[in-house]
Amino acid sequence: MTLQYWPFMLAGVLLAVSAWSDYRRHVIPDAFTLPVLLIALAGHLACSFLVAKNPDNNNIFSAVGVMGFRDSLYGLLLGGVPMTFVWRAGGVGGGDVKLLAAVGATLGWRWTLDIMFVAFILSAAWAIIIIIRKNIAARIFMNIWTFLAHAHSRKEKNRSTANSPGIEFALAAAGGFIIAVVCNIANGMNGNFTMNFAM
Repeated sequence: MTLQYWPFMLAGVLLAVSAWSDYRRHVIPDAFTLPVLLIALAGHLACSFLVAKNPDNNNIFSAVGVMGFRDSLYGLLLGGVPMTFVWRAGGVGGGDVKLLAAVGATLGWRWTLDIMFVAFILSAAWAIIIIIRKNIAARIFMNIWTFLAHAHSRKEKNRSTANSPGIEFALAAAGGFIIAVVCNIANGMNGNFTMNFAM
C-alpha cells in the first residue's frame, strides 16, 4: 500500500531541497527539478500500465487523488503554464516555473492546485510584511505603475521589478505542500480542499 505515497515522498524531497537552496543561494538548480519531472512522468506512466493491466490497482491511486500519466500531464501544465506567465511578467524566476511544473507532474493537478493556492497566499502575505517592515510601499506602487506602463517591454519589466521585495517562492511552495497535505488529511483525502473551499 505504500506504493500510493511515492509521489508525496518525491515531491516532499524536491520541495525541501529546493526551499533550502532558494533560501541560502536564491536559486533552484535544474539538477533538482528536471530529473524529478522526468521521474514523475515515467513513474505515472508505469502506474497507468499497472492500472490498465489490473483495474483493481486503480483504488491505490484514486485514494490520494493521483491517477496516472494523464493526471501527471495535467499537473505539469497547471504548474508550468500559469507560472510561465508570472515569470514573463518578472514576478518569479525560471527555477520557480520548473519547480511548480515538476511538482505538478509528480502530484497531479488536484494537489498542484492546492499547493499553488496556498503558496500564492503565503507569498503575498510575506511580501506585504516585507513592504511594511522596510517602508517601501511608495516605491512598490511606482514599480507597479512602471510595469503596467511598459507591459510590452521585457527590459522595462525587469527594471521595474528589480527593486521589488525578494520572495523565495520555493519556501512558499514547500509551505503550501505541508498545508495541503494536512488539510487533505483532515478532509479524508477525498478531494482537493481548494475546490471545496471555493464551493
